[in-house]
Amino acid sequence: MEPLPSSLVARVAKARRVVEVGAGARFETALAVAALGPEVLVTDVDARVLAAPAPLRALVHDVVRGDPRLLGPADVVLAVRAPEELQLPIARVARRLGADLALRPLKDEWADVSEAFPRWEALGAGWRWHARPSSDGREW
Repeated sequence: MEPLPSSLVARVAKARRVVEVGAGARFETALAVAALGPEVLVTDVDARVLAAPAPLRALVHDVVRGDPRLLGPADVVLAVRAPEELQLPIARVARRLGADLALRPLKDEWADVSEAFPRWEALGAGWRWHARPSSDGREW
């Protein structure tokens, strides 16, 4: 696993709860985030996600068809190796949960997620940060 960029580390370290969507059976990122302090829930449609080691929690969940309320509350929704076709559904879930979104695509395939998050910031190492809007509509 490539180390998380310091700009991402600084942001997720402030979170109380992080949800990693599409973790599959790879838990390196979630464990690195958990080591920073937040509670981490890993999810995937693949039941192998249930093999997640402590301190991670795991849930079989379909980000496209599943109930997003099963994932919340969350301060950050994170997705590593997110295929282009899942990026907008992931962004919609993050928006519905009122969470920030950290995305790193599969390869360099970026979907337009501006419907859920109009702006983003590059964090390095292929990551993008999408800050949740505040209650007055401005980004945090």
